[in-house]
Amino acid sequence: MQIEKRKIRAMETFEKEKWMQLPRDVLIDHGVLEEINRVCKHLGVGKEAIIVTGVHHTRKIAGEKVLEILREAGYEVN
Repeated sequence: MQIEKRKIRAMETFEKEKWMQLPRDVLIDHGVLEEINRVCKHLGVGKEAIIVTGVHHTRKIAGEKVLEILREAGYEVN
């Protein structure tokens, strides 16, 4: 119940606090980016994807590679 109250309070006061619910499946390993197609299939997300990254570093380090892998696997990526 305490978490719900914090979420409501954050929405009412427009604080900088953010609430995000992510999938609970986390894959950690070397070369893990190449597994993104398998992860998406496992999660059952369909064939449309949105990649959210930082503007500079994260996009160059991982975002562009993920975009390439998903497009090659037939995903429509925005």
